[in-house]
Amino acid sequence: GIRGVQATWSATAPLLKWTSNDPFSLRGLSPAWNQAVIDYVERHRIQLVILAAVWSTYSPNPDFEQMLQATVTKLTKLGVSVAIILDVPKFEGLTPRVIAMRAWQSKSTLDTTSPIEPHRLINRHCDEIIKKVVDKSNKKAKRKNNYKMLTKLFWFSARDVVPPLKGGLL
Repeated sequence: GIRGVQATWSATAPLLKWTSNDPFSLRGLSPAWNQAVIDYVERHRIQLVILAAVWSTYSPNPDFEQMLQATVTKLTKLGVSVAIILDVPKFEGLTPRVIAMRAWQSKSTLDTTSPIEPHRLINRHCDEIIKKVVDKSNKKAKRKNNYKMLTKLFWFSARDVVPPLKGGLL
C-alpha cells in the first residue's frame, strides 16, 4: 500500500529559510520548522514530496523564487522526487451548500462557485515563477541523465477541484 505523511502549518510556506509573518503562521520559527521537515524527509528516506501552498500570497516577495529553487534543489539532492501543486481556485460562499442546491436544481455546479478567470489572473505571476524553477531543476536532472529526479508540476482546473456529479452536471 501507499502511505503518506503531511507536514504543514497554517500560513507557513513550505520553503527553506522562509519567514512567515502571518498571525496564524509560525512566524520566526518558520525556517526551523521547514528545516525539520527536510531533516525528517532525509532521515526517513521519503521518495516523493508534494509542495502545496497558496503560492500567490508568497510570490510577491522578491526572495520567493530563490527560496523555492533552494528547496527543490535540496530535496532533489537528497534523491527525492518533487511535485509542486499550483494554486487551486478559491471558492466563495458556502461551497458544499451551493453545490448541493445547484445539483438538486439540475444546474451546473460551477456557474457561481469558482471564479476561474480572476484566479488565473491573480496567479499568473506566481505560476510563471514556479514553472521557471521547475524548468531549471529539470534541465539539471536531464544533464545528469537522472530522469527519475524530474520535478513534476500539477495544476487543477475547476473540474478537478469539484468532482463531476451523476447526471453530467459539470
